[in-house]
Amino acid sequence: MRRGRLRDLPDLLDLEAASFEVERRDSPASIERSLTSSHQEVWLAVDRRRTMGAIFLRFWSRTVRIHSLAVAQRARGGGIGARLLASAVGRARRRGCRQIHLEADCRNRRLVAWYREHGFAPIREIEDYYAPGWNALRMSCSLIQGRVSQPRVR
Repeated sequence: MRRGRLRDLPDLLDLEAASFEVERRDSPASIERSLTSSHQEVWLAVDRRRTMGAIFLRFWSRTVRIHSLAVAQRARGGGIGARLLASAVGRARRRGCRQIHLEADCRNRRLVAWYREHGFAPIREIEDYYAPGWNALRMSCSLIQGRVSQPRVR
């Protein structure tokens, strides 16, 4: 696991293209901003200099948002996503964050179940989040030891 750098931009663009539909992909400029921003972090899972996965984090004073989590097709099912997520939770706790949030594609029940298995609870459905008729599920996880997020599905 290592922090993303500007020279990783081509690999990150390839990972985006392989992982997300066109409507969900970040632009090269957006990824570049994430790599250079003072309130964002990009972490890569790398094996022999090959990018196997990446997680994009956006920090606020007490919360962090997972903007994107992607694992290369060749590496799926090997626990890389879980390691990226655990790393993000650890970083957020060290920075004093109390909550971690994300949006998941409502159509992807397997993904929503995976996030639930990792302690995330649904908060609400967001209509037309990705495109017209394409909803997202906002999910949250408490980072305070001994607390569990309380779902507030509407």
